[in-house]
Amino acid sequence: MIDANAIRLKACRRRGGLDQAELARLVGTTHSTISRYESGRLRPDVGTLITYELIFDIPASTLLPDTTIANRRKTLARAHALKKRYERSSGALPATKVEFIRTLCHRLDGTSP
Repeated sequence: MIDANAIRLKACRRRGGLDQAELARLVGTTHSTISRYESGRLRPDVGTLITYELIFDIPASTLLPDTTIANRRKTLARAHALKKRYERSSGALPATKVEFIRTLCHRLDGTSP
């Protein structure tokens, strides 16, 4: 199966004119780790993604949109669960906390509050 995220990471490196060893030195990892990212066998951790953002001036959500979408869905499910719990708490929580969670749910849902 083709991993679109891996293809994007490889394309960034190539657009920069770097080989895997050069990118590895910039990222602070090994050539084999870069190879595993670009083959889809390994996903970069948060620190590595931040470094990719700095090197290539591309947001992580653009580099790995498939991962971003999956994380968005998971976060939305967790936010809805918190929202339900907060709404059942009958005013025992600060209004700012409840409003933040409501706004988060709307933002992740793509709806207006």
